[in-house]
This record gives sequence, C-alpha cells and structure tokens, in this order.
Amino acid sequence: MIELKSTYSVDEYSFPFEFSHGFVGTPIDDRSQYSIEFVKQECQSTSLFQYRQQSLDVVIDGVPIECHLLDKHIEKNAPTSVLVDSTSLDIPELALILKALHACSGIRIVLLYIEPIEYTSAESKALEQEDFALSNEISGFEGAGIPTVSMPIDDENLRRFIIFVGFEGGRLQSAIETYDISSEEARIYFGLPAFKPGWESRSMRRNLQALSDQSIGGRIGYCSASSCTDALNSLRKAKASDEGTINYVVPLGTKPNSIASILFTLENPTSVRLLYDLPNKRNGRSRGIGRRHYYHYLVP
Repeated sequence: MIELKSTYSVDEYSFPFEFSHGFVGTPIDDRSQYSIEFVKQECQSTSLFQYRQQSLDVVIDGVPIECHLLDKHIEKNAPTSVLVDSTSLDIPELALILKALHACSGIRIVLLYIEPIEYTSAESKALEQEDFALSNEISGFEGAGIPTVSMPIDDENLRRFIIFVGFEGGRLQSAIETYDISSEEARIYFGLPAFKPGWESRSMRRNLQALSDQSIGGRIGYCSASSCTDALNSLRKAKASDEGTINYVVPLGTKPNSIASILFTLENPTSVRLLYDLPNKRNGRSRGIGRRHYYHYLVP
C-alpha cells in the first residue's frame, strides 16, 4: 500500500534537499509556468515529458520513446528522488511516469500541484454551457487508451465505475453512454470542499442532468478537491472487494483527485483500471498562482 502524505503552502517554499530528477510538461497558464521554473530550481536534472496520442509514444527532451520501454529508460538514470510537476503534466503523462518510477523501489516521489486563483470563463458559444472554458475539444473514451496503462473494458466480469467529476458535465455523460454504466455500477465523487467556496455548486449543476437521467443520485460521495490522501481513501472504500469485479476509475475532476486515481491503479494492478477521455486543454485556462500542494511517498 502507498503511504501518501500531503502538505501545502501559500507562500514560496524550497525543499531542504535537492531532487535528483524532475519531470515537467508544457506551460499553458500562469501556474504551470511558475511550477515548471520551481521544479527546475529544485532538481539536479529536469526533463520535458510529453505523451503523443497520435503515435502512442512519449517524447522526453525531444527523444521519442515507446511507452513499454519507459521504465528502462528512467531506471538507467538511477533516480533517487523525483519531483513531478502535476500542474503542467496531464493524466497520461502522470500515469506513465509514475508507473515507470514504481519499478524503482524505495525512491522518494513528490508531486507538485498549484491551484489557480480563478479559471477563465467561456468565450465561444460552443463552450458557454460549461461556465469555465477548460478544454478546446475532448477526444472521448472510445479509442483513447494509453499504452501500458489503459486496459479494455471486460464485459465478462462484474464492473464498478468510480468517477471523479469536475466542471465539464459532458464528460460524465459521455462516460455513461460509452460504457453503458448502470446506477448500480456507479460511484460518483464531487470535490468538496472545492478549491474555492461555491465552485462545488458549479460542478454539481454541470453534472446534474447526467446524474438525473441515470438515477444515480443515491450513489454520490464527496472528498476534498485538493487532497490526494482523501481521494485515495475514498477510492479504497468505494472499491468492490468481491472477487471477479473489475473497478474502473474515471478521473474527470481535479488534478489531486486524478493523481489519487493513478496511485490507486498502481496499488491494485489486477483489479483496478484507469479510463480517460484525453481532453485538449485550453491555453490560458486559468489565471494566478494559488496554494502549492505537495504529495509525497516512497515507492513500495
């Protein structure tokens, strides 16, 4: 079991030691620009990590690498402590990095996440229905598998879907329709408390129609939007323990809840699978630099 610890700071913070390696993504807003520079300052070596959906591989500092070779590539660099910028990296990158790092037992991993001060509002008519303009487009669940991470839906076994929802209600509706999820199979989690008071009502409003259509109202839970630990504990409680049931985790909510979803799949490689719909995140989707969160653990 992963022993995860969480802490946060409002002001600038520096670690009392230097990390051997760091991983960052591409900046798209104020906080990701800040977080990337922070990681570079705290690490001996920092790599730009990108997942390419079209070619189903990754690029590290400009070098293409097949996903199934990623653990060997990382292991040969002999990391002892790793700082991962979850602010600039998306779910596919985080899932692939963490899965590869888990081949190196005993190393220290810290995931950095920075809250926004505010999300930008929708500007185009196509996105007005969502309040916040977070994505340009969403690939959808069909054909959106991540090599070495995603597994196909198994129709021969009992299923449970544990879904973290956010501000884009169409994503929950898409998951329900794509996998024909029944109310008995679903466990839905909202981020509460939210990053800011009142944001939880936006999430509930955006997802209300999908929940109402499927009569899932009695299978709703809540966990802190900013806490990986709370989300991980919620997943452990919601997991179907009976033999033969496959648990599908669908991280559509906050990044901290999504990190917990990835860690949960690493804890339970045979009974838990990750499903993701690969949204194309919008440049300038947020403004400002909010609380800095640090989630740390040692690889079992």
